[in-house]
Amino acid sequence: MLFPTATTPTTSAMKTAIMRYAASADVHVSWRDGDDRDPALTPAEQELQNAVDLIREDGVQALVYTPSDGRTASDVLREAASAGVPVICVDSVPENFSVDGIVMVPPAYAGEMAATAALERARQQRRVNVEGFINALVIEGSWQSDIDREVARGFYNVLDKDPAVRVLSHTSTLTPTDAFQFVSRELNSYAGNVQLLLVASTEYVPGALLAARTHGLSDWLISAGVGAGVEACRLTLDNVHDFEVDGMAAERATFAVRVARSLAVGEPVAPDGVYRNGTVDVPLYRQEPRVLSRDNVREMQDLWPSLFPQ
Repeated sequence: MLFPTATTPTTSAMKTAIMRYAASADVHVSWRDGDDRDPALTPAEQELQNAVDLIREDGVQALVYTPSDGRTASDVLREAASAGVPVICVDSVPENFSVDGIVMVPPAYAGEMAATAALERARQQRRVNVEGFINALVIEGSWQSDIDREVARGFYNVLDKDPAVRVLSHTSTLTPTDAFQFVSRELNSYAGNVQLLLVASTEYVPGALLAARTHGLSDWLISAGVGAGVEACRLTLDNVHDFEVDGMAAERATFAVRVARSLAVGEPVAPDGVYRNGTVDVPLYRQEPRVLSRDNVREMQDLWPSLFPQ
């Protein structure tokens, strides 16, 4: 297992799930990440060194890999190819590089799920303006993130097909503060005449909803985000936020190990299709996300036990 870090909530959940699965499935797992970096090495150099250690010293028979960037990944993939080690990527794969498979929730599909859930609730609760339209604000996430851009594309796949929806404004943002400022500014501009708020990355949900609360509109806005971060889930439990689409990180990670193991023993799991990665096709192992709301308290408890102190 080669990951950039194990300290984010997502990768921490992945590591825990992988180790639990490995113990039950009699799979030996070697884990390397960039958190324990040699001070003499850059992060890119450490990532390559971790790959070398896994392949040459630990003798892994398959590599489950989430690359930090394309340049580093090219060196890692060459190292794996020279040793004949199959590579399964989780969530992302360097553009134009061929690997043995990618396990992912297609981000555009997650965006479509979020937008669909929010629109259905807006209609159920008759959240429309005096003209019968549903006015939307869209936070597209970071312009630096391919995943955020794909999630936003999923939003628009749904919104653009609905003649009753008007996207009043949209933005790409880099920080939660940017999200707060955008929503605050737009609610001022449209005098609160907004019914729908879609957020491409869960980390921007708290700032966006703080702005809505500041304007006294958090009960009126129907909101949906993608990623199911702990703070967004907390706001969902508090009935401030409506929906989060959860990519089920633990399940993705354990399935990636299953696929890698199948390749190592020569009994490959059949992919669900292909993922077009620039100029090459990569076998796609598609994972199904889920929509979380206050109706899914048990699922959120499993995902974030810290939200439910004993």
